[in-house]
Amino acid sequence: MELQKAFLFGITVAIAVGPIALLIVHRSVNSGFRSGALTGGGVAFANFLYGIVGFSMGSSLLSLIQQYAIYFRVLSSFLLLLIAMVLSIHALLDFRRRAVKDVRAPSRNAFLSGCLLTLSNPLSLAIYLGFIGQITIRHPYEILIVAGVCALGDLVVELAIAGTASLLKRLFTHPKTILMLNIASAAGIAYFGLSGVLQ
Repeated sequence: MELQKAFLFGITVAIAVGPIALLIVHRSVNSGFRSGALTGGGVAFANFLYGIVGFSMGSSLLSLIQQYAIYFRVLSSFLLLLIAMVLSIHALLDFRRRAVKDVRAPSRNAFLSGCLLTLSNPLSLAIYLGFIGQITIRHPYEILIVAGVCALGDLVVELAIAGTASLLKRLFTHPKTILMLNIASAAGIAYFGLSGVLQ
């Protein structure tokens, strides 16, 4: 069940259409599926690394304060709810401004640039720290497995974005489509937060 949660969480996080997803769309539209897919692979790899760091930090913290685990789970749930609320507000503000940003970056090394762009965003680490309270990790090797499954869910969405963008170029530049995907991502993150509070 934990791996299923991790996979769904990876999908949920990846659905958000921010600068990284727009970069994947831009590269898929202008340079083809391969460039978008490599960028998405770099993004998923960076999120795998953030997952390892976040889950390691969270697991270490939980083992130190085991008697307060319920409070940590509730706190991490509220962190996810806060992130979902901020994502929703930003999605609505961007839609009102019709701010579909054109993120340009050289696509010579698409994997590396996607990875480095993702690693430059500490919000990813906060999201994984928020998720640690929703799952149980008993052994250190499980950190790699859960982070890998989250990254796999992320990769599935990144590849779907690259493929769809290269096929349906106009749809992915439409502000309403971006708004709907961002709201869906925020709702999914909020779901994980609420389920942690209600456990």
